[in-house]
Amino acid sequence: MCLRKSEASGRLGNAAPASVYDRCHLVVCLAQLGRFAEAVEHEADARQFAEPTRHGYPVALVHWAAGTLHPLRGDWAKARSLIDRWIVWIRPRDVFRMLAYAVASSAWVRAQLGASPTATLGLGKLARRTGKHVQARDHLTAASAMYREMDMPFWLKQPEAEIRELE
Repeated sequence: MCLRKSEASGRLGNAAPASVYDRCHLVVCLAQLGRFAEAVEHEADARQFAEPTRHGYPVALVHWAAGTLHPLRGDWAKARSLIDRWIVWIRPRDVFRMLAYAVASSAWVRAQLGASPTATLGLGKLARRTGKHVQARDHLTAASAMYREMDMPFWLKQPEAEIRELE
C-alpha cells in the first residue's frame, strides 16, 4: 500500500518525499519478483510525484528504479535510454553516490546490447592489428565515446592511444 496523495509530500526522514521513496523501492521489489506490469504502474506514479520537485535526489531515485526495472524485464533498448538520461541527470547535480549505480547499470545494459566499451575497444584493436583502419577508427571512436559518457578517464586512455597508433 502506497501513501495517499494527501500524504505524498512528506519526507518522513528521507532525502526524497515518501511518495517517491516508497514507490521507487516498491518498483524494484516488484521487478525482482517478476511482477513487471505492477512495477511499471508504480514507476509512473513515482515519476509523477518526483518530477515536480525538480530536486536531484527524488528524480535520480526514479531513474534508479527504472534502471533496475527495465533491464530485469529484458527491455534493453528502453533501459539504455532511461539509464543514459539518468547519468545525464546525475552529473550536474549533487547526487554522485547514485553515479556508481548508473554506470554499473549502463555497463550491464550495453553489454546485453553488444555495445560494451570493452568489447568495442577489443574490436577496434583487432581491426587495427589486421589492417582494417577504417573499422578500427570507428570502433575505437565509439569506445572512446562510451568511456567518456560513463566518466571513466582511466579506461578512456586505451582507445585514445590506439587511435594515435592509427595516425
